[in-house]
Amino acid sequence: LMAENMRIVGRLSDRLQPLFGDVSKKSKQQMAILVRLYFAGKTKYTLKKMLRLASDGIVGFSDRPLTLCGEFGGFLLGITGLGLIALIVLACCGIAFPSWLWALCGLVGLNAITLLFMSLQGMYLNRMYDELKDRPLYIVAEELNMDK
Repeated sequence: LMAENMRIVGRLSDRLQPLFGDVSKKSKQQMAILVRLYFAGKTKYTLKKMLRLASDGIVGFSDRPLTLCGEFGGFLLGITGLGLIALIVLACCGIAFPSWLWALCGLVGLNAITLLFMSLQGMYLNRMYDELKDRPLYIVAEELNMDK
């Protein structure tokens, strides 16, 4: 088993050599032990449990999902602006185009504005969540000359 792990580590160190240079024999043995520990068993987590853990990690420790719709809304609003400019230029040049494109630009623009306001709500919820966690604004490492 150790020889097989060393063979896996040998292939791994060959791939990592351009990044980290030569890998010593001692570090190869340490990597072989890690490989053996890594392949020691099978997980007891089902796919549903792993997805739930991943979503808890993403949502619980980051405000990114709450503000992501604002970035997408801004992107859509920019695309809508470019589309409206293109439609105005086509109309001024007398080039024929379907009239439903005006409605499409309007609907995409309204959806973009909706996403921007959802992002505002997300930022507000994030601030409330941070306050509800009741964590201090800063942590004092050491108190000096403080009368109790």
